[in-house]
Amino acid sequence: MNEEERERTMNFILEQQAQVVAGMQKFGDGMQRLERTVVLMARQFRRERLDLRERIAALMDAQIKSEDKSAGWEDRLARIENITEHNSKSIRSLEELTRRNSEDIRALTNFVSRGGKQNGGADEG
Repeated sequence: MNEEERERTMNFILEQQAQVVAGMQKFGDGMQRLERTVVLMARQFRRERLDLRERIAALMDAQIKSEDKSAGWEDRLARIENITEHNSKSIRSLEELTRRNSEDIRALTNFVSRGGKQNGGADEG
């Protein structure tokens, strides 16, 4: 190999090394950008996970409060049902008393209209 060929070979090797170094530099820059992106994504993921946990905790609190209120309403409803049942019995009793009173008033009206005679005129005469 003569001097000129050796020089061309060395220039070729140097150019190849320069291209490898330039490629490595580009790769390093790309890796730095990728690292920054991964770090930003990890931070965003942590923020979203924290937000999700807070929302879940709020939902759980709301559910517990709702269940507590529901239990209170169930108790109130049971009391109202008992009162309604008692009132229904009272109304039925009042209706029965009213019916009997109506019968008594009719009988009394009939008695008075006959002039106070109970046997419908059998006592006359």
